[in-house]
Parts: sequence; structure tokens; C-alpha cells
Amino acid sequence: MEEKQPKLRDLIRQYFLDIGGLLREEPKDPKFEFAFKFLYPNERGRNILVIKLKNKNQIEISNGTSLSIEHKSRFDVLDNKNKISFIRELQRMITHDKFEFELVSNPEKFLFVIIDRIFIKKGLSINTFYKSFQSIFSCSLGCVLFIQGYFKEDIKLEDLSTGKDRNSGLYL
Repeated sequence: MEEKQPKLRDLIRQYFLDIGGLLREEPKDPKFEFAFKFLYPNERGRNILVIKLKNKNQIEISNGTSLSIEHKSRFDVLDNKNKISFIRELQRMITHDKFEFELVSNPEKFLFVIIDRIFIKKGLSINTFYKSFQSIFSCSLGCVLFIQGYFKEDIKLEDLSTGKDRNSGLYL
């Protein structure tokens, strides 16, 4: 069993680098067998966290997003009914894509984390790994677009670029 784990760690690191992710750090925690924080799809991309908890036969892939200061101030002035409506719409979007989530809403911050789990019995294929993190990335981006639309943020046409040289703020 011990021999298998270092291979999984190396495999995940290599998969992410192969598909264009940039390794930012390797968070340390006594509960983790290993963890990686990557940026995807480029240096202006989203943080994707991959964690293998000790004594678990699974990895967690997640992405956390906080409301910007501007969006948080707009959220704070909403009445309770509209705050709940906003939160429910985010929850609906995330669960529609069959992900788990965590939500923190308090006077200091509003944060949501989208989580997928891959259970590992006979190894991990690059296709399974890619589909999971790409789905997390797409769901997160969809939530960001929803937030921008909800708060009527002005978006420039160049922000919608999908070309290879995109430097869109939509990935932040």
C-alpha cells in the first residue's frame, strides 16, 4: 500500500502539468497525505486544489471563490429575501452539476467552494482526472458569470475572448 501512494502523488502532479496547469504550492497539513494547488488554465487562471487525505481511498478536487469587495458590498445591501435568492441560485447551479459545496456567508466574507471527489480503487486515468477538474473549473466560471450578471457588472467585449491568447478577467 505504501508503494502505491507516492505513485499517485507523482501521477496527479504530472497529469496537471501535462494538461497545462501551473503548480503554485504544495500545502502541508497533518490530515493530508499530499496536496497540490494549481492554477488553470494559465497564470491568470483559477486556483484548483487537489487533496489526498490520509487513510482515504479518494482525492478531492476543489475550487474556492470569494465575492470581490465590490460584489460583497452590493450583496450586503440586499434585503434578506434577495440574499437568500442569490445564495439559492448559486447552490442550484453547483448541485445541478452534481458537485458538493461549502458556503461561508458572514459580515466579513462570502465564499463558496465547489468540490468533486474521485474514488480510487484501481488507479486514476488522465481522462477521469481531466473531466473532474475541468468540470469544477467550468462550474466555477459559470458561478462567476452569474455573480457578474446578478450585480450588473459592466463587461467589455474583450473580456469575453475565448482565443488562445486570452487574458480575460473572467478567470480571476
